[in-house]
Amino acid sequence: MNEILNLLFNLTTTGKNARCILISWVLCFLTYSGWSQDPVFSRYTTNPQIDNPAASGASRNSELYAIYRNQFPALAVNYLTYNIGFSTFFDDLRSGFGLNLLYDDAADGLYTTTMATLSYAYKLQLGEGAYLNAGLSLGLGRTEVAFNKLLFPDQIDPVTGPVSGGGIPFPTDELLPRDNAVTFLDMGAGILLYMNRFFASASFHHLNNPANDFLTAEFNESNGVDGLPLRMSFRGEANLPLLEGRRETIISLHPTVLYTRQRDFGQLNAGAYVRYKDLDVGATLRLSGSTTDAIIPSVGFAFDALRAYYAYDFTISDLAGRSGGAHEIGLRYRIGPERKAEVDCFDLYR
Repeated sequence: MNEILNLLFNLTTTGKNARCILISWVLCFLTYSGWSQDPVFSRYTTNPQIDNPAASGASRNSELYAIYRNQFPALAVNYLTYNIGFSTFFDDLRSGFGLNLLYDDAADGLYTTTMATLSYAYKLQLGEGAYLNAGLSLGLGRTEVAFNKLLFPDQIDPVTGPVSGGGIPFPTDELLPRDNAVTFLDMGAGILLYMNRFFASASFHHLNNPANDFLTAEFNESNGVDGLPLRMSFRGEANLPLLEGRRETIISLHPTVLYTRQRDFGQLNAGAYVRYKDLDVGATLRLSGSTTDAIIPSVGFAFDALRAYYAYDFTISDLAGRSGGAHEIGLRYRIGPERKAEVDCFDLYR
C-alpha cells in the first residue's frame, strides 16, 4: 500500500491526465484483488460498537455517535470516512442494541462504500464485578465505482489530451462492468470481557465473506475465498486511578491496545490517555504491517451530556511530509440522565 501512496504523491504535482490514469489503475487493482481494507478510526474509543458488536450498550446509556475522518489530504486522492451511530441498553432484557451508518469515500467519489449495521449484545454476569458480553451484527452494504470519472490511456491524445480539438471527450475501448454498484449482506460477531478496572475484547467481521468486487468472482489463489476477507480485532484497555477525590477519581491513566488483521494486512495501535476530570489527552503509536506508520495525539473534553475529541495522525513512515496525515473529529451525546455502569473500566466512554 505504501508503494501505491508514494505513486499518488509523486503525481500530485503533475498534470491532471496522469493523475486520472493512475487513479483508474489503482481502482481497477482494488476492485480486482480485494486488497483494500476496512476503515479503522484512530480514536477508536468514541464508538466502540463499530469495532465490536458486543460493546453495544456497554455503558448502559442511550448515546448518539458521530465521527469524521479525512486521511491523506495532501495526496492527489484522499479518503473521507463518516460514521453516525446509536446504542442503548435494556436492563430487563440484559441486552444492548446498536445502529451504525458508515460512508467511506475514496478518491473524491470514485470508489465509495456505504454500510448500515444493526448490532446486538447479551450481558452475562460471571461473578462479583465480572461480566461477559456476546454480540452479533448484521449489515447491508453497497460499494460503487464511478466508472464515468475514470480516464484510460486510449482516451489521451498526445496533442489535445483527453478531448478533441472541438472539446469533445474521447471514448474508451475498455470493457467496463455493466453495473457500477454491488450490494451485499455482512455478518459479524464479538465478545467483551470486563471488570472493574480492565476490559478485553475480540471481534470478527465479514464472517460470511460477502462478495463486493466488480471485475472477478474470487480473490487470488493464495486467499482461497470469495468476497471480503475476514477481519479480526483484539483489544484491551485499563483504567488506573492516579489521584482519588472524596467522591470520584480526579486523574486516571488509560493504557490501550488494538490489533486488527485482515487478509495479509495487520495493524497495531498502542498508547495511553490521561483523564483529568472532564478533559483527556493522550497518544497512540500505529504500526501498519512492519512499518511504524504514525503517532496519533488526541484531546477530548466533556460538557454535560456531550463529549468531543480531535485526533491527528502524524505520519512518520516514508510518507512523512507527503500525505498530510489525517484529521479525525468525534462526538458522543448521551440521551437522558446518566446511568452508572457496574464497573469503572468504561469511564473514558462516559
